[in-house]
Amino acid sequence: MRIFKIAAISVVVLFVLLLSMGLLLPSHTLVSRAVDLPAPASVVLPWLTEVKRWPEWMQGLDSSQLRPQNDSIITIGKTEIRILRRSDTLVQTQWITEEGQRHLSTMRLFPTANGQLCTLQWQFELEVGWLPWERMGTIMHEKIFGPQMEANLEQLRQQIITGR
Repeated sequence: MRIFKIAAISVVVLFVLLLSMGLLLPSHTLVSRAVDLPAPASVVLPWLTEVKRWPEWMQGLDSSQLRPQNDSIITIGKTEIRILRRSDTLVQTQWITEEGQRHLSTMRLFPTANGQLCTLQWQFELEVGWLPWERMGTIMHEKIFGPQMEANLEQLRQQIITGR
């Protein structure tokens, strides 16, 4: 009986400790990358607004899995992408995974003064709950999304350089 009490108290203390540590971690993460592109914003914008062109520069997207449901909702595999806002310098989408996680993606174009070059800034935002394992998962978002975003932006830069 004594061992059972010690085990039960240990489990409770461990859970409270993990919960406390988890609450110290952020519930909101933002991963952002930027690239300078050798083209005016008007040339880059179609690469961002036309979802059918995304598989040409985003790794892991298969154009055969791209299924537009309407003008603002696209399904790629088991992920639903909702286009929230489009303008001449901004494309904002919400990516909803099969598990229901919602990622807010924002792509902003910053044209240079002469209009011959532009900078593309791409960010993903994710809000998580209060559970310790959700909060601890935020540590990995930078390590998972960051390198993939860098590779995708470099691929976009190469596509623009080659003029496809």
